[in-house]
Amino acid sequence: MKETLYTQTFEVSDMQISLGVSDKGLVFAAPSSDCEKERATYQWLEDTQVTMPFVQYYQQYFNDQLPTVSFALDLRGTPFQKQVWETLLTIDYGQVVTYKDVAQKMKRPSAVRAVANAIGKNPILIIIPCHRVIGSNGQLTGFGWGIPLKKRLLTLEKIILSTRAKG
Repeated sequence: MKETLYTQTFEVSDMQISLGVSDKGLVFAAPSSDCEKERATYQWLEDTQVTMPFVQYYQQYFNDQLPTVSFALDLRGTPFQKQVWETLLTIDYGQVVTYKDVAQKMKRPSAVRAVANAIGKNPILIIIPCHRVIGSNGQLTGFGWGIPLKKRLLTLEKIILSTRAKG
């Protein structure tokens, strides 16, 4: 039997986002069109009462209100993936880092590729800010939800990339 998650699909800033919440916290949040795996893995039970704080976070984010994460995340992945995602949570709004920076912050400087792979499996759009990670050469790389969305989020955060950052 599939685990049941409280879910909601909502529109914000011309984008449909679906999210799933367990009794422990937010499990996933992604563009609705990219939730096939989550639909297959979990039983979805729509509950706007449970999901409201998470929806409000995204509404505030897209309205330039600098929301803070005041709710629990239920991270599901390998111990290494969770460590990477927790490291990403330390990247401030409006800042970018490289994959190498993340690996070094984790005290795993030779694990850049493994870090990049874990970042690519991030299940929680924006809150775990993988969009703030760029290539060492300033390029926009490796965003599971597409480079155009990554560019849009960085622009929203008023991050100015070098003219080399062509993504």
